[in-house]
Amino acid sequence: MKKLINKMRKIYLRNELFIRIMSVVVISILGVASILSLTIVKISQKTYVQAYVKSNNIILNQVSNDYEELNNNIVSILTNIENSQTVKKYLASAYSSPAEESRTLYDLELQLDDSQLLYKKIPSNMILIGLNGQTFYQNDAVRTRFPEDLLSLKIIQQANEQSNSVFYQFIQSGPSSYTNHINSLAIVKVLKDDQQQTYGYALILLTENVFADFYNSLIDGNLNTVYITNQDQWIVSSNNKKIIGKKIKSATFAKEVSSPIEATTHKNLYGYDFTMTSVIDESQLVKQMVLWPTILAISAIAISFISIFAFLTIRKTTAPIYTLIQRIPHITEGDFSNKIDITGTNEIRQLVSAYNFMLDGLNIYIQQLLNAQNEKRLSEIHALQMQIQPHFIYNTLTSIKFLIWQGDKEKAAEAIDAFIRLLRNTISDEQGSITLAQELSSVMDYVLILQIRFGDNVAVNLHSNEALKNELVPKMIVHPIIENSFIHAFPNHQKGNIEIFALKKEGILKIEIIDNGIGMPETNLSQLSSENYSTRKNQFSGIGLKNVDDRLKLLYGNEYGISVISTINLGTTVTIRFPTK
Repeated sequence: MKKLINKMRKIYLRNELFIRIMSVVVISILGVASILSLTIVKISQKTYVQAYVKSNNIILNQVSNDYEELNNNIVSILTNIENSQTVKKYLASAYSSPAEESRTLYDLELQLDDSQLLYKKIPSNMILIGLNGQTFYQNDAVRTRFPEDLLSLKIIQQANEQSNSVFYQFIQSGPSSYTNHINSLAIVKVLKDDQQQTYGYALILLTENVFADFYNSLIDGNLNTVYITNQDQWIVSSNNKKIIGKKIKSATFAKEVSSPIEATTHKNLYGYDFTMTSVIDESQLVKQMVLWPTILAISAIAISFISIFAFLTIRKTTAPIYTLIQRIPHITEGDFSNKIDITGTNEIRQLVSAYNFMLDGLNIYIQQLLNAQNEKRLSEIHALQMQIQPHFIYNTLTSIKFLIWQGDKEKAAEAIDAFIRLLRNTISDEQGSITLAQELSSVMDYVLILQIRFGDNVAVNLHSNEALKNELVPKMIVHPIIENSFIHAFPNHQKGNIEIFALKKEGILKIEIIDNGIGMPETNLSQLSSENYSTRKNQFSGIGLKNVDDRLKLLYGNEYGISVISTINLGTTVTIRFPTK
């Protein structure tokens, strides 16, 4: 330990001036950065909260407008009902016969058909109650009470006290199947005739959830508590379901909505005589900003740049040798571009000249290595391409040989023509890439040869967008997959289909070869990428798949290539993926 301390002391003494100056500079930078970061965070939080509150006010204005539109529609519907002679006849008349009652009910349903929706697909769920004992339930509501029970409802009695206006009241359970045991808003209109005599009531029921949808879809419930109160300060709607039906001055309400920091906004809903209040939890809002990671990242970058600048300046001031010492570690990191200006004493200039000469030599050497690796990579790609061709030629010649043995000259000639086209587009053409149209045309020539060899039990269909025909693809990437499908997916002359799809999405070209053959187990799928397995040419060896996959990975990177999905008795899907140019 003593030796270590002495060693550190010597290092410090040898660089004492540099270390002291750099320490003062770094501590100053960190102090300034901390103060600025705290200031920026506080200002940003305040600005963000103010902007959120403003946007929330815009949302509340929109919600308020929606509620006023809803109220206007409700008032219009109820006014039309009060002025309707058909409604009056149904609720105030005595019927001489069931037929007359049925006709009146039919006329009533026709007239009220347009009032089934209040606003934006909100059902009215209207109930008409007549003093003559008649009732009418609209929409999907089902009767749950007798007419005399409806007339004795508290909301009906309260509506009589405000008979000249539309009466709104919060209820915890409505008098219909639609609102039974559900928090709801009841809207009551006392129906009067020309002599201002009451002959019935129109009751519209809105569940609290439907009423709350106006603001629920526009606010973040984790940040914003919205509640709507009536003139008696009872909460009739809220996104916090625990406080519905409570008074805003109650202890339960204060416990549910209180937060350390709050921003509160009030909007009057004049048509209902309600007040809409929005309480924003600023502490939660600030937590969602996630400012510190960004501030720390920016501060770290700024401190790094300033420190580097100070470091270089101090180094240059103290001694030219520090520059050399600082640059030497870059060599071990592979950076050979940092030449040093020749300054200082004669000894230092000689040392720097030797250093710069060494960098030039290393750069030349590294460039030669890179060129050699690129040439080796191109040679590997060419070798893999040529490795596919003998396998393909062997199978093609075998197919033609079988035709000649069978004496089928026409099919043999057709196969030879297809074979010639394949040779012209593959072996004779030394280019590594061809258009997708050429590749698919070559595939269909090969399919012709395979069908001549194995019969017409397997049909092959192409599905390719015309816009993709000029996309460049590596040669011979589909042929081995088609061959494996013919041979192994449909044994014993089994009938089936092979579908070839070509599509492009986000710069990636995908070619899918899908067959409905016998499929293969997972053990075979895992062996397809095995080097040893790929040499078994008499089984479903995957030699073509392995080589095509290797070519694509060498050309485009390891994230591209071939993937295989197979299910026993359902079929196999082989997908080729690579980027387009």
